[in-house]
Amino acid sequence: MAIGLTLLTGLSCGLVPALSAVNTGISACLKDAGRTGTGAAGHARLRSALVVAEIAAAFVLLIAAGLLIRSFDRLRKVDLGLRIDHALTASYSLPE
Repeated sequence: MAIGLTLLTGLSCGLVPALSAVNTGISACLKDAGRTGTGAAGHARLRSALVVAEIAAAFVLLIAAGLLIRSFDRLRKVDLGLRIDHALTASYSLPE
Protein backbone atom coordinates (compact mmCIF):
# COMPACT_ATOMS: atom_id res chain seq x y z
CA MET A 1 0.00 0.00 0.00
CA ALA A 2 2.80 2.42 0.87
CA ILE A 3 4.60 1.70 -2.39
CA GLY A 4 1.43 2.39 -4.37
CA LEU A 5 0.84 5.64 -2.50
CA THR A 6 4.44 6.67 -3.11
CA LEU A 7 4.17 5.95 -6.82
CA LEU A 8 0.85 7.82 -7.07
CA THR A 9 2.28 10.86 -5.30
CA GLY A 10 5.43 10.88 -7.42
CA LEU A 11 3.49 10.55 -10.65
CA SER A 12 0.99 13.26 -9.73
CA CYS A 13 3.70 15.69 -8.63
CA GLY A 14 5.67 14.97 -11.78
CA LEU A 15 2.87 14.85 -14.33
CA VAL A 16 0.98 18.02 -13.36
CA PRO A 17 3.88 20.40 -14.12
CA ALA A 18 4.83 18.37 -17.20
CA LEU A 19 1.32 18.52 -18.65
CA SER A 20 1.04 22.24 -17.94
CA ALA A 21 4.39 22.80 -19.67
CA VAL A 22 3.25 20.84 -22.74
CA ASN A 23 0.07 22.88 -23.11
CA THR A 24 1.90 26.22 -22.93
CA GLY A 25 3.70 27.64 -25.94
CA ILE A 26 7.12 29.18 -25.38
CA SER A 27 6.24 32.43 -27.14
CA ALA A 28 3.06 32.85 -25.10
CA CYS A 29 4.99 32.23 -21.92
CA LEU A 30 7.63 34.78 -22.88
CA LYS A 31 4.97 37.36 -23.76
CA ASP A 32 3.20 36.72 -20.46
CA ALA A 33 6.36 37.10 -18.43
CA GLY A 34 7.35 40.44 -19.89
CA ARG A 35 10.08 42.25 -18.03
CA THR A 36 9.21 40.92 -14.58
CA GLY A 37 9.81 37.24 -15.33
CA THR A 38 6.97 36.06 -13.12
CA GLY A 39 5.03 34.00 -15.65
CA ALA A 40 1.30 33.40 -15.96
CA ALA A 41 -1.05 33.66 -13.01
CA GLY A 42 -2.27 30.08 -13.51
CA HIS A 43 1.25 28.71 -13.21
CA ALA A 44 1.85 30.77 -10.09
CA ARG A 45 -1.32 29.39 -8.48
CA LEU A 46 -0.36 25.83 -9.39
CA ARG A 47 3.15 26.35 -8.01
CA SER A 48 1.75 27.82 -4.79
CA ALA A 49 -0.70 24.95 -4.41
CA LEU A 50 2.10 22.40 -4.83
CA VAL A 51 4.27 24.19 -2.26
CA VAL A 52 1.39 24.30 0.24
CA ALA A 53 0.67 20.61 -0.31
CA GLU A 54 4.34 19.74 0.17
CA ILE A 55 4.60 21.71 3.41
CA ALA A 56 1.37 20.14 4.71
CA ALA A 57 2.68 16.65 3.93
CA ALA A 58 5.96 17.46 5.69
CA PHE A 59 4.11 18.60 8.82
CA VAL A 60 1.96 15.46 8.83
CA LEU A 61 5.08 13.29 8.55
CA LEU A 62 6.85 15.18 11.33
CA ILE A 63 3.87 14.85 13.66
CA ALA A 64 3.52 11.14 12.87
CA ALA A 65 7.23 10.58 13.52
CA GLY A 66 7.00 12.39 16.86
CA LEU A 67 4.00 10.30 17.92
CA LEU A 68 5.77 7.11 16.88
CA ILE A 69 8.85 8.00 18.93
CA ARG A 70 6.68 8.88 21.94
CA SER A 71 4.76 5.60 21.66
CA PHE A 72 7.99 3.61 21.37
CA ASP A 73 9.40 5.34 24.46
CA ARG A 74 6.25 4.54 26.44
CA LEU A 75 6.35 0.91 25.31
CA ARG A 76 9.92 0.58 26.55
CA LYS A 77 8.86 1.72 30.03
CA VAL A 78 5.96 -0.77 30.41
CA ASP A 79 6.46 -3.38 33.12
CA LEU A 80 5.93 -6.77 31.51
CA GLY A 81 5.45 -8.56 34.82
CA LEU A 82 8.29 -10.98 34.16
CA ARG A 83 11.15 -11.30 36.62
CA ILE A 84 14.30 -12.37 34.83
CA ASP A 85 16.61 -12.36 37.86
CA HIS A 86 15.70 -15.98 38.77
CA ALA A 87 15.26 -17.31 35.23
CA LEU A 88 16.74 -20.66 34.29
CA THR A 89 17.78 -21.48 30.75
CA ALA A 90 18.63 -24.78 29.16
CA SER A 91 19.91 -25.94 25.82
CA TYR A 92 19.41 -29.21 24.02
CA SER A 93 21.48 -30.51 21.14
CA LEU A 94 20.20 -33.10 18.71
CA PRO A 95 22.51 -36.02 17.93
CA GLU A 96 24.05 -36.01 14.49
